[in-house]
Order: sequence, then structure tokens, then C-alpha cells
Amino acid sequence: NKELFLKRFTLKEKQIILLLSAILRAADGTEFESVEFVTNMGIKIKKSAIKFYFKKISPELKNRFFKKSKKLSEITNKKIKCSEN
Repeated sequence: NKELFLKRFTLKEKQIILLLSAILRAADGTEFESVEFVTNMGIKIKKSAIKFYFKKISPELKNRFFKKSKKLSEITNKKIKCSEN
């Protein structure tokens, strides 16, 4: 039970857990790609957005990535952006 589990932590600990969970969820969107693809990924955190940079990204992966990164956007109150470099 998520609620019972989170009752064990302070507010700050809960925020950290939720943020890390959201990052893992977004990363899960790249799971079906090769290790080489995942190692060629970068991230920039700005005041209003979190931008992920990929060496190469297919339209299917981009769609999956955005679906999986919704929670990260909600928790951080930042837009999630994605581009190839």
C-alpha cells in the first residue's frame, strides 16, 4: 500500500522518493533501446523545463518517453522536452 509505505517518511524524504521514482519512470521509456543509445543521453535542468538530449530517437520512442515522463513533469512543475543532438 503506497499510502502506508509513505507514512514512514518525512515530507522531504517523500519528495526525494517521488522525484527519483519519476526519473526512473521516464528512463523506463527507453528500455527497449540498445545500451549504446542509452549511454548517449544527456539532460539539462532549467528553471521552467527539463530537457533530455538523445543522440538518436525514433518517433515511437519519443512518444513512449513523453508518456512515461508525465509524472516527472507533475512532480517538478516543469515541462519535459526532448531533442536529438
